[in-house]
Amino acid sequence: MGRPPLDRKTRRAAAQNMIHSAEQLIEEDGIGHVTIRKIANRADVNSAALYHYFTDVDELLMFACMDIMRLISENVDEVKAQTEDTDPMTRYTRVWEVLCSDGFRNPELTSHVLFGKHSEDIERIVRKYLTIFPAPEHEDDEEPDPERMKSLINHFDFRSDVRQETAGAMNRDVDDPHVEIVTELMMGYYRMLLGELAQDRGNSLSAEEQTEKMLKAAKYLMQKPIS
Repeated sequence: MGRPPLDRKTRRAAAQNMIHSAEQLIEEDGIGHVTIRKIANRADVNSAALYHYFTDVDELLMFACMDIMRLISENVDEVKAQTEDTDPMTRYTRVWEVLCSDGFRNPELTSHVLFGKHSEDIERIVRKYLTIFPAPEHEDDEEPDPERMKSLINHFDFRSDVRQETAGAMNRDVDDPHVEIVTELMMGYYRMLLGELAQDRGNSLSAEEQTEKMLKAAKYLMQKPIS
């Protein structure tokens, strides 16, 4: 006979241990140097055990990067609240200032969160995260709290935030194809600047320089006429 299946709380504790171990390694070595073997050694488990809980190391690291996701999303939400009554272009620029300020401070982590292997599967990631870290009142539930899940999905959907603010600055509908094009151009440029910072490691590039480039691009695209 095989081993009996682990109960929900035991599995949850094991997954939390692996995530916390990954968080420690990211802090010590940087996300680019974190491997399954290192996480397993820190968590005191067999490497193969991690695949019983996570699809791969990239998914596990997504959960370990939740703090930076929260930081960025909370700051974006704060700026949106502060600029609710300002003109759309000012609001659009302020949102990008926050994305640059927070993102360029931790370029490797931000790249993993926004442009990693599992970044576009945010609904599944949030669902799984809430099963691992449920609110106390939902610890015995088989499914995550739907209201909290919906809130977190909206909270972490940065691309939708950018698209919404782009639509406002362009005075177009959010579903307008021109809005989609500008959004993708901006996200692509942001990804490139993050990658440059991550590779440079502070040798010749600065977050301030990258921010200036990003804001220039944002203003330039808003000034270009689109038929």
